Amino acid sequence: MERYPDGATIFRDMGEYFGTAGHYEEGIRLAQHSRVLAEKQNCEEAQCMASLVKARLWVSQGRAENALPLLVQHEGAAPGVRLYELLELAWALLQLGDRSEAAYWLEQFFALVKSTGREHMRSHGTYLANML
Repeated sequence: MERYPDGATIFRDMGEYFGTAGHYEEGIRLAQHSRVLAEKQNCEEAQCMASLVKARLWVSQGRAENALPLLVQHEGAAPGVRLYELLELAWALLQLGDRSEAAYWLEQFFALVKSTGREHMRSHGTYLANML
């Protein structure tokens, strides 16, 4: 099991909390700080999670174009992380009006839900699919 860098998790969680409270810029700044800490200690999973939080905050703020570069496929990411990444990617593409590309990534999401047995995640994808 990969050890998370000191501080990376708390800064990421604080960033998510600030964003949930509507303080997007502060949340993005904290998530970026988390990513820097994770990079310094070469922890790929923590880097991925920090990028995902940052992307989620940009999408929530209506700035999907900023989120897209962060929502790349992370080889070897844990299935739960990958599921959230696929959801955020589909949401960002919907905001940008690219319904066909969003539908493609939602299909990937549903396939991963099925292959990993994470049926509890299905409703998140269904919510976005209803927006297509």
